[in-house]
Amino acid sequence: MPKATITLPYASHLAKSIRRILAPLDVRGCFCLHRKLRQSLVQLKDCTPSEKKAGVVYYIPCGTCGRAYIGQKGRTLNQGLKEHKRALASGNLAQPAIAEHAMEEMHVIDWKEAQVVDSHPHYTPRCTLEEGHIRLERNKLNRDVGPLPSTYTSHLFILTPLSHAPHHLPHT
Repeated sequence: MPKATITLPYASHLAKSIRRILAPLDVRGCFCLHRKLRQSLVQLKDCTPSEKKAGVVYYIPCGTCGRAYIGQKGRTLNQGLKEHKRALASGNLAQPAIAEHAMEEMHVIDWKEAQVVDSHPHYTPRCTLEEGHIRLERNKLNRDVGPLPSTYTSHLFILTPLSHAPHHLPHT
């Protein structure tokens, strides 16, 4: 009998490797599909538009140089954009890197192209999603990427739904 059991989203090319790594630790690895067929086919209620969802990871591009800021909020995208605009208007450099970039470089932020790239109701998973999007963004404005070791970068979006990913992310 194993000491512990861990349940992970199924990724065909990783499952055997993960089981092999866990076996000497006496940990049983169970895998489940990230999205069930029923979830894909059945819509029991109207979907909330992404700009009205709370708990989002979002993308804001610079309209001048093409670089982008990835952030996350427990509130809606529109509320997050208001905070960024307020920081830019007040000249508060302690605020997110996008305000600092716009002020120092005299660039114009393309607020209309801001979009939700992922969402999760809970803070910790949402931060992990944010970190994954930051790491995969080639022209990022973010000051840091987060605490996850860079070894995991190539595997991050196996665990997240790509249906929310905007055009700037590589689809695998």
